[in-house]
Amino acid sequence: MNRPLARSCWLGVCLGAMSFISAAGAAVNDLPSLIVGGLQGIANKKTPIGVTDGNPFAAPEYFAADAFDRFALTPAVLTQTRNMAADVRSTFSDINLHRASSSAIELSPGFATRLSDNVGLSLSLPMQFRSVGDADVYIGGIVLGVPISVVAAKEGGLSWDVTPWFNTGVAGSTDLAQGGYMYGGGVTSRVGLVYGNFTFAYGLQLGWEGAFPIGYGSEFNYEQTVSQPILKNGLKAEWTWGSFVPFASITYTNLLEGGYVDNYWTPTAGCQWNINDHCHLSAALVGNYANGFSSTGGNLSFGVEF
Repeated sequence: MNRPLARSCWLGVCLGAMSFISAAGAAVNDLPSLIVGGLQGIANKKTPIGVTDGNPFAAPEYFAADAFDRFALTPAVLTQTRNMAADVRSTFSDINLHRASSSAIELSPGFATRLSDNVGLSLSLPMQFRSVGDADVYIGGIVLGVPISVVAAKEGGLSWDVTPWFNTGVAGSTDLAQGGYMYGGGVTSRVGLVYGNFTFAYGLQLGWEGAFPIGYGSEFNYEQTVSQPILKNGLKAEWTWGSFVPFASITYTNLLEGGYVDNYWTPTAGCQWNINDHCHLSAALVGNYANGFSSTGGNLSFGVEF
């Protein structure tokens, strides 16, 4: 091989090696953004562990469930019946993720009062701690509603309450690098029927939840926007038997923008003990069930009314 040709070959090899090293270095430097970019589409709403959307324990679904429970299934104050009420509702759930252990503890203290014969005010502070393997998730916020009695509740017959509500809060997990400042609201309709010792209720709720995302550093940044309309339908039946009120309910939730869990059922069965005219204690079994997702747990609440 002549010298000019050999020099050209060596020069080509050197330039190729330098290009490969440069490209490899750039790839290594961009590796975090490449990984995050690949996961951005599935990190929250498309996984069962999402913090800000996509499953029954994510922040939008949790706030919507608190509103539906308080304004449709178990109102703290039925206007024209009680003037003021306060309660604490707690739930423990074991979440079946197949490949990881997960559980959630939820606490929701609330206060409600009647402003007039037909208008009330309700405030709750829903909080959730959830563990997903070794990761911790925290959610907290405020749900503020104004129950309006369209058809007044009486000793028997039909009643109809409509409640516009608003919520705000924060959700985050440094372990999962997910989080957001949550905000949203909706309207809940409750139609009740009292027939003898039986009480039936049908609830319909349409809400929307959004978020300002939280980033965790300049490298791994899981900031994701949230825009989730949530539709809920539910039925509840109660039977008053002396001081005890056995009850059962079923709720169907539909995430209109989709998620890991697009829709799910929430059955509940339990009993309330009316300790006296002003205090009650309630215990129930509760779960969430969907294709590829399930949770089971219990609910305990204590309330006072005046």
